[in-house]
Amino acid sequence: MFRFIIIELDGHEASVNEEIDKCSEIRKSFSNVQIKVAKTEEERINIWKARKIVSPAITQLGPTKISEDATVPRSKIPEMIKKLHMIREKYNLNLVVFGHAGDGNLHPKIITDKRNIEEMKKVEQAVGEIFQVAIALGGTLSGEHEIGILKAPYMRNELGLTLDLMKKIKEAWDPNNILNSGKMFPQKGQTRVVLTQNG
Repeated sequence: MFRFIIIELDGHEASVNEEIDKCSEIRKSFSNVQIKVAKTEEERINIWKARKIVSPAITQLGPTKISEDATVPRSKIPEMIKKLHMIREKYNLNLVVFGHAGDGNLHPKIITDKRNIEEMKKVEQAVGEIFQVAIALGGTLSGEHEIGILKAPYMRNELGLTLDLMKKIKEAWDPNNILNSGKMFPQKGQTRVVLTQNG
């Protein structure tokens, strides 16, 4: 398994060098960890290329990509990563994680084939567990990619009764329910997402 963290620092040269030294010291507490410091703009760009190619590269694992952006407090990232590993093992899925450690925004992606009905059932269960874990760790369902149909059934878990207030405000502004109908609030009785072959 390939793991890496890209740390980009900025500021006054002396403070940046001090932070680089701190990162190097932390690295020494881990075995088999390498550190590379970009000395030029070209080297910096090449390091970032590794991050930018992750999403296109993982599509080689399967034709369907289920992308999430559960976000947790930064202090909870290690625990969230462990839970994601457990979910991957439990359901025997191709689950790849990358994201932004600076704000706790993780991007667990499940690579699958939507034509495989049995695997899609496991994907649905895994996605539900990912949402539950993020909320239990004090996080949120979405750090940057909105709620939409997939996350709507889990909104009550995160917001509780606040969801009812939000719905009443929406009804007051949009009594005919023409704005984003069915996109944010779960349908009556809907408690979990249903991934279909079409979506």
